[in-house]
Amino acid sequence: MNIGIYADALQTRKVFGIGNFLINFLSELKKKKGIDINLLLLENHPYILPFDEKYEFKKQFYGIKVPRNKLFKPLNKIIAHNQISSKTEFDVLYWPHQQIYFFSKPHSPLVFTLHDLIPLKFPHWHSKFTTFFDYSIMLRRAIKLARKIICVSFTTKMDFEYFFGRKRELNEKLEVIYNGIDIRKYYPRSKKEIEFIRKKFGISKDYILYTGGFHPRKNVETLIKAFEIVKKKYDIQLVLTGEGLNVFKNFDAAYHSCKEKRDIIILGFIPQHLLPALYSGATIYVNPSLYEGFGFGSIEALSCGVPVIASNIPVVNEILPIVEKFNPLNTKELAEKISLLIENKKRAKEIVRKGKKITKVYSLERMINSYIEIFESL
Repeated sequence: MNIGIYADALQTRKVFGIGNFLINFLSELKKKKGIDINLLLLENHPYILPFDEKYEFKKQFYGIKVPRNKLFKPLNKIIAHNQISSKTEFDVLYWPHQQIYFFSKPHSPLVFTLHDLIPLKFPHWHSKFTTFFDYSIMLRRAIKLARKIICVSFTTKMDFEYFFGRKRELNEKLEVIYNGIDIRKYYPRSKKEIEFIRKKFGISKDYILYTGGFHPRKNVETLIKAFEIVKKKYDIQLVLTGEGLNVFKNFDAAYHSCKEKRDIIILGFIPQHLLPALYSGATIYVNPSLYEGFGFGSIEALSCGVPVIASNIPVVNEILPIVEKFNPLNTKELAEKISLLIENKKRAKEIVRKGKKITKVYSLERMINSYIEIFESL
């Protein structure tokens, strides 16, 4: 089977959400026999392929050699996407996200993964261009051209049906395949590894952990306010990973006004290989997000043996019903849940015990096998 995979998400060393998804996807797919993988890349862009050098991916470049700036990058993507659509022939053409700029029907059966529809659900958090062009025009066209659309959760599938309808021809294209994590990497780490991470990042106390960005949708300001309440009772630190300080006003205001910010450690971007030990050392992991299409952090934390508190939102109820949940707009309730898990060790252990069973459902191997079934059916 010859698969063409669009890989623009690997353009930087600071690989985030979809980039991490694609790295995991490729690392598992390359183990399968009888699959010929072709990475479809943009001209004049640096790529980081963090894989075992024993496996050499075939690479094909598209677009034109233009400066990498805000003006030319979108234009180059449009050119490259349509070159891929018109000039390539694969058994399957796979797009790992929903930003697809096809103006003509692709020569190969198109499959793409729909992670979320956040710009349509929350347009006030996104530019009018993104909401209108990417999601109202080009995504509708991609939906029409695709042979299969993979939703990462039933929550995302329901959002799709809300915005694009429940017509029979659309429903036949939709498949739900949960994302996977590498449970061979995400497991409770040794005291030595945890101590190394604590020293590396200057963590001197027990800590609450959050991983992700500081976009308003992530609702980290509620966690900061809850931490301020919790600090009155416990000598604990709050460790935040992700970029966004001095970028998002909501986060900046909450951070700078927090009286306990001396015990808030903002680590910025953290390479994936350091995350398991950082998770393992945490007392509690908190995901305060207002909306997610799936949400890796909570599953990774549970897999590393850490109790999780997460927002009471649809995807959490679907994927991780066993975690401690709270109203994401209620700071006091979050503070109470944190206090509960600090004091009630039995409840914390119960979440971890149940979490070990649940996280096995979200393995990379299961995810890839499900994708291969779809690819082979085409």
